[in-house]
Amino acid sequence: MMRHGTFVLLVLLLISGCQTAFLMFPGGELSGQEIHASSFRFAGEFELLQLEVRPVRPYSVWLRVVMNGDNLYIDAAPGRRWLRYLKDNPRVRIKLGDKVYPATATLVTDTDLLTYFLKRRTIYRLDPQ
Repeated sequence: MMRHGTFVLLVLLLISGCQTAFLMFPGGELSGQEIHASSFRFAGEFELLQLEVRPVRPYSVWLRVVMNGDNLYIDAAPGRRWLRYLKDNPRVRIKLGDKVYPATATLVTDTDLLTYFLKRRTIYRLDPQ
């Protein structure tokens, strides 16, 4: 008979092998209709987004939606793998709901704006492509 802990581990391993990110496990290329937006001001309707980095070999993660005014931001704790990929190539895709949007991530250096975010985080603004 399978023990409860073994069963949970098996389920988590199966889920992590999927192409989409699941909670703390990274995924691959985002699926969904790709739409070009003129702004991301509507993103505040969502609590979470999926971020896809590294276009050559896509890597996706779940992040919380952070809005300041009409702008959409992402923040990364030090040492995140996806942050390293983002620094190499700022072209990303984000998924909000069932739609995927191409975007460019721009590093935020404005010290007044940075006070809005947690300390020791790397902050990027996402701009539609």
